[in-house]
Amino acid sequence: GMEMREDMEALFADPTPGELAAIRNEWAARPVDAEGWRVEGTTTLGVFRVDVVSHVVDGLRHYAAVRYPRDYDPEQSYPVVLKNHGGSGGHGLVSVRSLGDNMNGNCTERFFVLGATYRGEIMRAGQMGLEEEYQAEGPEPDSPESIASILDGDATDVIHLLSGVLTHIPGADPERVGMIGGSRGAGVGFVVAVRDGRIRRAALNYGAANHMIAHIYEAAVRYEETGRLVGNPPTRTSLRVAVAPWLDGEMSFAEARRNLI
Repeated sequence: GMEMREDMEALFADPTPGELAAIRNEWAARPVDAEGWRVEGTTTLGVFRVDVVSHVVDGLRHYAAVRYPRDYDPEQSYPVVLKNHGGSGGHGLVSVRSLGDNMNGNCTERFFVLGATYRGEIMRAGQMGLEEEYQAEGPEPDSPESIASILDGDATDVIHLLSGVLTHIPGADPERVGMIGGSRGAGVGFVVAVRDGRIRRAALNYGAANHMIAHIYEAAVRYEETGRLVGNPPTRTSLRVAVAPWLDGEMSFAEARRNLI
């Protein structure tokens, strides 16, 4: 076919079926099993048992919280819900305790709730039987290395956590896995839902699902003209993971395009 001009318009052109298939194939080939699983400690929040667990992903030790179902019985079977956090401030035990409404009789009392930090972040604990916080290995949040792995690396951390729980905790039902998340957590959720066939339901709010839409393209053109990062966090992330390194000669056109897709 015709040589594609390596310009901004070409970078933001609609993904082809072949490009999408190549990325799905690359994702499908990645390992998903949790390595180096361990329980760091356990506590009680109200009527719920909560464990801090850890495992190794891409050579980095990664922390998460597991809230058990109310009146947990290892002989029973329970749904599992991943709760992906927004922002880059890490996760905390208290926010993993519930899915919103924490009243008696709420159906989520009978679920496992899992909360992953993303690599390099802190899991805040500070409850009896646990340390104040657990620092995941990985690049500093918001550093160039951290931005480079945002969403994709985050999704890997979440997928491996799910594998660890399903493998090591009796009663976690692999046939009933759901996921919630907002903002960055929703962006992570979209990637997890595409990559991991175990996810049966997902409720994701105000997360960026498409990093190639018109307003991000316009921000990229402005960046090329002025060198200024503009726009909301997903827009600036798109510029930082693809557009800026490509314009600076640090990344090939093909790599930049793959990152955007």
